[in-house]
Amino acid sequence: MLSQLFSNLLLVVIVLIFNFLAATMWFARVSVKHIDRQLALSGVGKPVWDGIGIRISIYALAILSEWFAKTPLIAGAEVRAIARRKDYYLALWFELSFLLFLVAVFVIYPFIRD
Repeated sequence: MLSQLFSNLLLVVIVLIFNFLAATMWFARVSVKHIDRQLALSGVGKPVWDGIGIRISIYALAILSEWFAKTPLIAGAEVRAIARRKDYYLALWFELSFLLFLVAVFVIYPFIRD
């Protein structure tokens, strides 16, 4: 019984991993590429501190939350103005898939054997 539950939970985690990877790729390749291009055209440019792509999650949070757009890490008002409707939906997919992935990992953790 316990091994069947673990197998099912493991399958859910694997599906959520691939869902999160797909959401990350789509958001980065579609929305972030568009936002970076528009920020460069407006003279703001992408953040100089970002070397490994952390701005991706900050862009998503700024698109979804007016409060988070006030962060000094990025040009939040410009990002919200540039964002299209599909950018909003991709950001929502990105953030929700990350949240579901984290919840699934925390749920399956007690079932992992030492």
